[in-house]
Amino acid sequence: MNCPKCGKVASCKDGVVNGRQRYLCRDCKYRYTVQTRSGTADAAQKRMALELYLEGLGFRSIGRVLKYSHVAAFNWIKEFGKSLEDIKNTAPVEVMELDDP
Repeated sequence: MNCPKCGKVASCKDGVVNGRQRYLCRDCKYRYTVQTRSGTADAAQKRMALELYLEGLGFRSIGRVLKYSHVAAFNWIKEFGKSLEDIKNTAPVEVMELDDP
């Protein structure tokens, strides 16, 4: 992780404030926290995870492709599934069409 002040990589952990890890640059002695949390993704990344899941990829594969943990991908997809329960149709299916292999 690069120091935002001097840009060097020489940093070490320096405590936790409000649940966020702080770091200390060993060169310039600047203390800082990471601006973006790991595991946060925009809506496009979450949608891509859902599309990859619907195409048949596993959670670990999705995590490798999107460069997030497989647990984060699982949680995004599970969260999307919970939002579908509100619009789920509970009426019985009368006609079903199947293709022959």
